[in-house]
Amino acid sequence: QELPREVITLQINTAELILKGVDRITDWDRILRTLGGIRSVFAVAAGAENKLRQVDLSPAEQKVLSCVDGERTVQEICEAVAGNDFLTCRTLTALLCANLIRRVSETAVPGAGVKKADEFFDKTVRCYNRLFAYVYHYLNEKVGRLGDKNLSHYLEEVKGDYPGLFRGIFLLPDGTLAAEVLKENFLHVPEDKRRETLLAGLKALLDAELAATRETLGPAEEAFVVSRLKGIVQALEK
Repeated sequence: QELPREVITLQINTAELILKGVDRITDWDRILRTLGGIRSVFAVAAGAENKLRQVDLSPAEQKVLSCVDGERTVQEICEAVAGNDFLTCRTLTALLCANLIRRVSETAVPGAGVKKADEFFDKTVRCYNRLFAYVYHYLNEKVGRLGDKNLSHYLEEVKGDYPGLFRGIFLLPDGTLAAEVLKENFLHVPEDKRRETLLAGLKALLDAELAATRETLGPAEEAFVVSRLKGIVQALEK
């Protein structure tokens, strides 16, 4: 069965959009938290080649990407690029959030347990990201940049309750969360707490975004958004 128009629209989440959106970040601490520090190692993500055909990387971005080899640390990439370290790290952050590169860790070659956790994570986050994108789109259509500001504020509040899960997370230009960064955090949660932590954290963020909708537009608009979100979930379950 065809998905509702809202869901189809929200699937337009291109790497190009994310790369340009991350360019607005000026907070060095936020960049480093997202990367996981200067000793983190990154590799080119599976499927990146196809995505790269759809984006127009600048020469500076291409240079940074060419240094990502699964062995160099962030610090070593900065040294190899020999440019502005902040801009290099911001480019790495954009590539990570666009799922063009991935963090290399002990979970890079998953066992059966990690594979199962991955499947649960992917299905759950894919669903919630559709919902986050709808709320973000709706609120920004109604009140413009004020909606973006409100949702970012509520995300920061939720981070206080789930610091491990949301470390280095911020709203992408379409209102979603960077799955690659979130997955790394998820896999560092104790195994017996992963599912409940992920579900509780994402639900808390969605509840906060609905509260932002109610606060900004009123209860009637919130009820309308909730009804649309239910429709999206039902469509995804079919």
